[in-house]
Amino acid sequence: MPGVASTYSLTAVMGKAATAYVTPAPFGPFYFIVLGLMLILM
Repeated sequence: MPGVASTYSLTAVMGKAATAYVTPAPFGPFYFIVLGLMLILM
C-alpha cells in the first residue's frame, strides 16, 4: 500500500509539472516509460 501511494504521489506531481511544459502528445509515452521504470526499480 505505501508503494502505491508513493507512486501515485510522485506521478501526480510529475504529471502536473510536465504538462505545464510539454504538449500532451509527447507526454503520454514519456509518462508510461517513467511509470514502468519506477515499477521496475521498486
